[in-house]
Amino acid sequence: MTEQFKLWNTAPAAQASRYDESLWLIRNGQPGAAQALYEQLQRSNLPAIQRATLLAELALYPSEQALKLASKGLNNPAPQVRESAVRAISAFLPPAERPPADAIAG
Repeated sequence: MTEQFKLWNTAPAAQASRYDESLWLIRNGQPGAAQALYEQLQRSNLPAIQRATLLAELALYPSEQALKLASKGLNNPAPQVRESAVRAISAFLPPAERPPADAIAG
């Protein structure tokens, strides 16, 4: 009985605070992935390439918070972050309202 109790209480936490651990959760659709994504995007010390990479994953986790985080990326000084933010926001739109892919890339 004691061993079973230990198993219940020692399950690994789904949340990851490191970028690489969070990205693994996000890309593999693991429990806690959306929360890990949102937490990473709220960090102020992320390099632009990491922020752009995370923004590219937002379309898989649509929510009001995801839209807010993507919108915040539109004001980032790094062009790759702004582009990823535009793509993320576009992915939240219904297909008929999305701009053509070449309009975003250009």
